[in-house]
Amino acid sequence: MVAKGESSAAQSVQKDWSVGLICGIIIMSIVYMRCTPATENETLLHIVLVTPIVTVLLAAYLFVYRGSNSRTARAVFIVFVLLSLLVLAGFMYIVALGSAFRN
Repeated sequence: MVAKGESSAAQSVQKDWSVGLICGIIIMSIVYMRCTPATENETLLHIVLVTPIVTVLLAAYLFVYRGSNSRTARAVFIVFVLLSLLVLAGFMYIVALGSAFRN
């Protein structure tokens, strides 16, 4: 049988790895979106797409994570959902405003 201390230490290491992997995926997506050749409009779209990616990864981590700080993680998730919705709404407004001036 595995002792309780060993299993909690293993869970702590797994949590650290999962946070590290999520941060790595976010950094790689930002690097990919900024390094690919794109026009000005595509660059704006790439920047807007980063927030939903972060929110989805944070949601995946939140649903797997069970610990003493789960309330903090849920609060951060709610903030990221609101931020993602705000960024996407702002982008939609910019697109609509741009199409209004297209003649």
